[in-house]
Amino acid sequence: VRALLSTNPVIAAGLYAFLMCAATVVAPIALLPTVPLVAPILGPVVTGFSCWIGWTVGAVIAFLIARHGGRPFLLRVIDLASLERFESRLPHTVHGALIVALRLALPVDVLSYALGLFSNVGLFTYTIASALGIFWFSFAFAYLGYAYSEDRAVLFLLFSVVSAIIFVSALVYIRQATRLKD
Repeated sequence: VRALLSTNPVIAAGLYAFLMCAATVVAPIALLPTVPLVAPILGPVVTGFSCWIGWTVGAVIAFLIARHGGRPFLLRVIDLASLERFESRLPHTVHGALIVALRLALPVDVLSYALGLFSNVGLFTYTIASALGIFWFSFAFAYLGYAYSEDRAVLFLLFSVVSAIIFVSALVYIRQATRLKD
């Protein structure tokens, strides 16, 4: 597998982005644990971009499914109970900064369906905010996997600490923003 992926990096990156997209749309599938395994093969930059593109496109598809397909379709794709837990905590009006923070703190799939179903955010705002929110961890997971496999402790520690700070900051912002429910 390593040799096949190494000799066809463009195809491998495209396939990986497609799998990330599909895993986001079909919520029970989680490919996040594969990121540290793929990063040493494709490299952290290619893996990061593949994750970012795949997760972002998947998030938009999931959002559109929820927005236009509604509850009957979602009952076949995702557990509606988990979505309803998000609904109770979301403000009716969701703005871009909150979406960025939610993306930094919550799984891409469930959040995409929840925002598509329960919020009034527009597609353009949703897409831009999601892409921004997904960006950091797409590359952080890729660089963490790469640093671990290459025994680069300083790089691993740097991405771990910065990721923890970003995650905690996002949680604090979400807590403050959702207290101000309209």
